[in-house]
Amino acid sequence: MIPPNVERAGGTTLGEVSRAEVLKRAPEWWRSLANRALRSAAADKAKSIVTPPAARRYCGWIAGCVAPGIALPCFNHADKLRVREQFTPACWDRVLKQFRKGMSPVTLRWGHDGTTLATTEDMSLLLGVHNVVGLTFDARLTDDAAGRMAVDAAPKDGLAVSIAYRKASTWMVEREGVAIRVVDDCVVDHIAVLPPAMTPAYPAARAFARRGVEAACPEELERDARIHAWVTLKRQQGATSG
Repeated sequence: MIPPNVERAGGTTLGEVSRAEVLKRAPEWWRSLANRALRSAAADKAKSIVTPPAARRYCGWIAGCVAPGIALPCFNHADKLRVREQFTPACWDRVLKQFRKGMSPVTLRWGHDGTTLATTEDMSLLLGVHNVVGLTFDARLTDDAAGRMAVDAAPKDGLAVSIAYRKASTWMVEREGVAIRVVDDCVVDHIAVLPPAMTPAYPAARAFARRGVEAACPEELERDARIHAWVTLKRQQGATSG
């Protein structure tokens, strides 16, 4: 309780009495301090306002299958062998879990040593697993020189796709006298969309692209990639059985 001999400073607030009225009755030194404080507060507020980055512009989409079926003979630095290769469904499931947990970023590149087109770090590159063709991807291409080049370079029958991986768990099997490297676990480093002149290790791996500003990857790109993989795998199976 406030003693009766103590005067209250006032029962009103600046909300009840205009700032102009208060300053008009205040001494000069008080008005100077008040104005200085207001200028300082305004400056601090201006500093705290962060200009948001410009919205990223996109030019199109690309989608494909990464490594369906069995590869042509390819060299592996770990086992020093040039043999055919195949990924297990369990391997792709583990890769997908790594992607969902953000454990190891994956990039999409133009060629193995070329420009990065998209990455899982900013979700411009998304991965998935199909029960027949294995690991799939779709990527939204930035409207820059690399993105425009990639989408415009894709012919109607698509671009070849390759994969680079590390920390692999593999074993060797022999089928009808042919040695095959089986990859049961790995960390995918990057996926490469290959220029038209290059031959992929996995003939069934193909990517299709088109210009557009859709918020989601057009279904026909993913469908065309799956159809190419399926037809190629059936052709390979027929050649093997024949």
